Amino acid sequence: MIALALSFLLDLSVKQFYQTTVEIKEYEKRFEFPIDFRKKIEGLLPKKGVWGIFIKDLNTGSVFSINENLSFPAASLYKVIVVLALYQKAEEKEVDLKQIVELKSQEVVDENSIKPGFYTLEKLAELSLKHSDNNAPNALIRFLGFKEVEKFKNELGLIHTDLRKNFTTPFDMGILFSKIRDYPQLIDFLTKTAFEDRIPFYLPEEIKVAHKIGTLNGVYHDAGIIFGKTPFILIILSKGSEKEKAIESIRNISKYVFEYLNEESKTN
Repeated sequence: MIALALSFLLDLSVKQFYQTTVEIKEYEKRFEFPIDFRKKIEGLLPKKGVWGIFIKDLNTGSVFSINENLSFPAASLYKVIVVLALYQKAEEKEVDLKQIVELKSQEVVDENSIKPGFYTLEKLAELSLKHSDNNAPNALIRFLGFKEVEKFKNELGLIHTDLRKNFTTPFDMGILFSKIRDYPQLIDFLTKTAFEDRIPFYLPEEIKVAHKIGTLNGVYHDAGIIFGKTPFILIILSKGSEKEKAIESIRNISKYVFEYLNEESKTN
């Protein structure tokens, strides 16, 4: 019986590894963007700071990146991982999103975020994404268990993301947002958020953008999916950057990539 159980666990482990590997391999089917595209993107980056970019055309699978495996402080981007872990549990019927849980006083880290009290899991998820609430994810992590969130992160293939130190890479965020596409409610939570000053800023009003910002001192991120005629994933991470220049750069890169890909779709 013990040998049989070990055999089953080994087989399950191999299957999980294979599934993760296949997902990562999908990003290796790359088609180079023209050299002029790279020059334009590099020209839009401020001189100060370190930048990481990951772009994926969801129609063709073409990928463009700069420093895709370089580690950056994740800031609030970790919240997307936590919420996605919750929704996968709900999809597997292990969790009821209408269940009410308590946000305990010791889990409050930001006095400007929600107060201790009772909330549905769904509400905590919405607050975490749409409002980037800093207290709500703590209740979700306690509910799920940190080890379960870590396990989910690894199974998803986010091998360069460290949840304890809260670091991630543009490549990992690309995998994450590719998965987000499967969850319409999360797309809704990430659309028309309380923070629309980066990726969506210069885009046409009618264009749907599901995204999540991250902000720390010198760290200005935005990561998301832009749903134009040519939908694409856009991940822009920075560290050691100046706020005004960083945010303007994110806006300009978003505008350029959107116009480039949608102009390409018109001519093809």
